[in-house]
Amino acid sequence: MQIFQNWEIFVKSKYENSNIKFIITGSNASLLTSNYATVLTGRVLRLEIYSFNFREFLQFKKLDFSSKIQRTANKIEISRAMDEYLKWGGYYSVMSNNDEMLKKEYLMSVAEDIILKDIVPRYNIKSSQIIRDLFYYLVSNTATTLNYSSLAKKLSVDPKMIKEYIGYFEDNFLIHTISAYHDKLTSQIKSAKKLYLSDNGFLNLGVNRTKNLGTALENLVFNELYKKDEKVTYRKDNQEVDFYTQNRLYQVAYDISDEKTKKRELNAFGEFKKEDDRCTLITYDANETTLGVEVLSIDKFLLEADEGLNIE
Repeated sequence: MQIFQNWEIFVKSKYENSNIKFIITGSNASLLTSNYATVLTGRVLRLEIYSFNFREFLQFKKLDFSSKIQRTANKIEISRAMDEYLKWGGYYSVMSNNDEMLKKEYLMSVAEDIILKDIVPRYNIKSSQIIRDLFYYLVSNTATTLNYSSLAKKLSVDPKMIKEYIGYFEDNFLIHTISAYHDKLTSQIKSAKKLYLSDNGFLNLGVNRTKNLGTALENLVFNELYKKDEKVTYRKDNQEVDFYTQNRLYQVAYDISDEKTKKRELNAFGEFKKEDDRCTLITYDANETTLGVEVLSIDKFLLEADEGLNIE
């Protein structure tokens, strides 16, 4: 919709002079910002549609998780579904296809259509190759801190251009960036940004020599937290905690069976925890409480996080 000039004026006129309700869809976050928002002020209810969450994924798989008994009975099937969701994400056309090559081709098609058909023409970008290369590099470095100067050197472009392109990816729902928490808002805004993908499936488009399950788990946790609070941040000083939102610190570790790993992850909370903060460590399959920290498996976390579901 956003590619048609002055569409918002047409919609406003029809809305005010007839009994017509409009449902307007678009592929980027600027659809109802700037001049669009000015023209349509007071007439708009904005909704963001996400890919399937884990509860919806299980419903698609026809797996009953409505009670503790059913979750126990379907434990193996739910675990297998978790592995699939962790790897391939929640796009319907990916979920409904069993061919992994076709899954990857679909995800690449989604990403490249957004880049080449939405971003490049809209912002009059001269080199589509550079912006494509940047996207695939970012995918390969998910859950890391962005360094615009370093990225600019790798692609032989200006750092300002890198920052603009990353903004375009974010505006078009391919990625999200978060800031480091700070008591002063200006310092938080200026802090180094961490990068996450809007759907775990896109991780399959990166160049990774080894299967990084930790990155996949962290990206999945981020997306669940972001749906609840778009102002989610991370904490970093001498140590780092992955996420901070609504007075809760979240650390993500795929496997804490090694005592040194477990101790390291738990100790990170101590540097940042305030009196009214709660602490949660999310892993692949551990559930316990230790040293005042709630340890949750990813499936339990996702089911509890989904609105309207009461875990027994």
